[in-house]
Amino acid sequence: MVTLHADAAVIMAVPVVFPGQICALSLTAPHPEVVETRDGGFAVRKVVNLGLAYDHRYVNGRESAEFLGALRTALETPGAGDPR
Repeated sequence: MVTLHADAAVIMAVPVVFPGQICALSLTAPHPEVVETRDGGFAVRKVVNLGLAYDHRYVNGRESAEFLGALRTALETPGAGDPR
């Protein structure tokens, strides 16, 4: 299940796994964040916060961390894995 929280005031959302589901992913609305650049300066980028809850009988922490890492990569570099 995916839950979307489009209100800009929502910066963190913890999803609930309901009976019959294995996992739930939550995404918040994009919001600006100040980050340090490689050259020591600062820039503003848009970020979303992701939350993942899962039934530990079916998914372990390592798999969920790998999934979130792959999702982060896909969101940061859209089209990078596109075979076209």
